[in-house]
Amino acid sequence: MRLSPFSIAHEWVLHWVQPSSYKKERWIEPSKKEYRALKAIAAIGAIGGAQLLHGFLNGDRKRLKRMVATGKIIRHELRRDKQIVPFYTLGPLGEQMFNCRVEKMDIETVLRKMIFFLLHEKLDGGICSYERPYEGMLLKGKLEFRIIILRGNEQEINRYFKWAQPQERIILVAESVHHLHNFKENLKGIKIRATTDEWLLEEKPMFFRWENGWIEDRVQNKAAVAK
Repeated sequence: MRLSPFSIAHEWVLHWVQPSSYKKERWIEPSKKEYRALKAIAAIGAIGGAQLLHGFLNGDRKRLKRMVATGKIIRHELRRDKQIVPFYTLGPLGEQMFNCRVEKMDIETVLRKMIFFLLHEKLDGGICSYERPYEGMLLKGKLEFRIIILRGNEQEINRYFKWAQPQERIILVAESVHHLHNFKENLKGIKIRATTDEWLLEEKPMFFRWENGWIEDRVQNKAAVAK
């Protein structure tokens, strides 16, 4: 079975960059695009380089470099073999803007943040922070979707479903169909749809719904996931 590029089975090495100080005169007021990106990063905690560049900055690499140079964001890396996967968190000035502090994350957490924004690329909508075990929340019109990413946290999520029995709409992302079909405890009565890394990398993702088992339910448009 081919591994997802976001799999925790890869031998990842985390290169986390500590923030340096930025002089006050280097402050540059963010543009609307930058502010939208910074607000999203502040809500979720980290974002993959590809999702930031193409999902928020329209491919503007110069703007991305300026955001790093002025301390709005910090570039970190996940590495495996010769592959480098950049991701970004708020920098010192971004932290000041949103009155928050970035703490060092482990590899599984970084991967979950990156997958959250991969899902956001497919569904679009507003982004809000949300308490654990959710990675965040996506807003579609009047609908709210709590997002759970399975990546080394399956036992935590199983315990949560067992004791909390959430009634809100949930979208769950598993690494593969195999991982998804192994995740089947404590789901009765929960409004949940699921997809996988593989399907999020396709142009039209497949979603699954729970009916005493995971059933394929191809979504033809963004609104269909709300059913």
